[in-house]
Amino acid sequence: MARIKSLKELGKGSWKIASITPVKANAAKKMAINTENDPQSILFNAVVENWPQAVSEHPAGVPGRKFRIDIAIVHACLAIEFDGYQYHGKFLKDFKRDRLRQNLLVTHGWRVLRFTASDVYHDLENCLRTIETALAMDGVPKITSELSEA
Repeated sequence: MARIKSLKELGKGSWKIASITPVKANAAKKMAINTENDPQSILFNAVVENWPQAVSEHPAGVPGRKFRIDIAIVHACLAIEFDGYQYHGKFLKDFKRDRLRQNLLVTHGWRVLRFTASDVYHDLENCLRTIETALAMDGVPKITSELSEA
């Protein structure tokens, strides 16, 4: 491995030193986590609006496992998983782990629906219709905020 002798030499490559490399304003905005535009938050807020009993990050209840369900409608045993490419499709190991996780959920009585950022950003209504259809199969009614307050 070649040694870099100066900062000038370092600058010729794609390397940057965080303490001396200024962060551009746009890059700083991208690095900040904005939960208002986060697709999982958007999906959760839409689900809770229609089914107030939905919970986020619900413990799966699979013996010997500590994973959580992204969004759960517990009384209907419906798990709603949000799959982002960054965490779920980039590496084979993560892809395999997700399949194992889904199989464990199913064998413990959960039905699993999966949505992507594209689904949420471009067709949120269809996501909600899919959830409603899955719940209707078990006779679980759609409970809106107005009905739950009555």
